[in-house]
Amino acid sequence: MNGASRKKSTQPSQSPPPPTMQKTGADQHKGNVARIVERLQKNARLGHSAMLEQIKEDLAKRKIALNIQPTMTKANWRSPPPTTAPPPIPVTPSSPPVYCCPMEIPPIKPRLGPKPGDLAVLQKFFGLRTPLDLESARRLACSSTSDGSTPLHQAARESRATEVAALIRMGASVEAQDALGFRPVHKAAAAGSVHVLQLLKLVGADLQAKGNHGYRPIHRAAMNGGMEAVRWLVEQGCSVDSTISGGWTALHLAVWWDREPVVRCLLDLGASVNYLTDQGVSPFAMAVSGRNEDLARLLHRYGGVME
Repeated sequence: MNGASRKKSTQPSQSPPPPTMQKTGADQHKGNVARIVERLQKNARLGHSAMLEQIKEDLAKRKIALNIQPTMTKANWRSPPPTTAPPPIPVTPSSPPVYCCPMEIPPIKPRLGPKPGDLAVLQKFFGLRTPLDLESARRLACSSTSDGSTPLHQAARESRATEVAALIRMGASVEAQDALGFRPVHKAAAAGSVHVLQLLKLVGADLQAKGNHGYRPIHRAAMNGGMEAVRWLVEQGCSVDSTISGGWTALHLAVWWDREPVVRCLLDLGASVNYLTDQGVSPFAMAVSGRNEDLARLLHRYGGVME
């Protein structure tokens, strides 16, 4: 997976609600339009001239409407209030998410109790020196921290499928919510782990569960660059255009966080390229306002326009 671009070299300390986009004076943005068009022309390659002329014409017609700027700057967003969501989990190219077929997953049958080897797996997972007995393992599997996070949250966040299966067989709840309303399925989606998502689905986890600010697993996957997780969730029936508070879709979040592979994936899956937030911002307008020429060019090719 591609990491965050140079514009956002570090992830925010916490995952905030979407910033309020507000209209400012048009004069502040005329220069932006000219610079964007100039760079698009400068970087044009053979065969792109017609497309660039179309973009230039589109921007020229609507440059008075190009007056959208985030009230919160990227620098400010790195220090949101402590009540907001946790930081997105980076997915580096060195550790891509595992994408496997459901038949590769060992069956999980919590009612039949633990399998041989589960106690050893959990002993290592919890970092214990002494062997675990069954009762202690079940008690630990169902425990939680002060913020509501459970061992299953942790295992899902770290994409540890073997530990996830063992914890479920020990009675861990797949619907447990932390203080921010996130369930293990949100953690697995943020990590881009299709394997863990499949395990959770097998035991009835809700793939469209909402956390704080309306974040669903597909939103957590999109903002963290989990392209395969996004694709799998849509294949399971998750809405590609579902929104969080403020009317942001997964495509808006992927554009905001410069997740170009996820943007391409969502567009191929039929995401609405001109879906407007509650403030009337389209993904294309967001890309232009954020000066991401590559994403602006990509979205325009799929029919993105300024609203």
